[in-house]
Amino acid sequence: FVDGIMTNTRKMHQVLVSLLPSDDLMDVFSRIFSYLDSKVPKILIDADLDEQVPFKFPASLEGKRRMVKEVEVMSKTLNKLPNVRPWDFGAMKFLERKLDLPSIEGNE
Repeated sequence: FVDGIMTNTRKMHQVLVSLLPSDDLMDVFSRIFSYLDSKVPKILIDADLDEQVPFKFPASLEGKRRMVKEVEVMSKTLNKLPNVRPWDFGAMKFLERKLDLPSIEGNE
């Protein structure tokens, strides 16, 4: 899921970087990053609650940390795209709270 977001966002960036002026590119990706920051946790929560979807939040501490780490990797990868304004993603903190996981920031 997260890999697909990164792949498709990078593809969109490859197209738009050659078409848009720098300021417009930064604006577009700030909006995209803002959307992803709120939408990714919401999609995961909705999937966990939907009995028709075979996804459930991990129960183990290792699984919870892996899920947060995947979202962190996504945020770092997207922030490395050239000519975009880095976004202060809050999705990791939100998921840490949702999963009752102590913050692992700084323990990398």
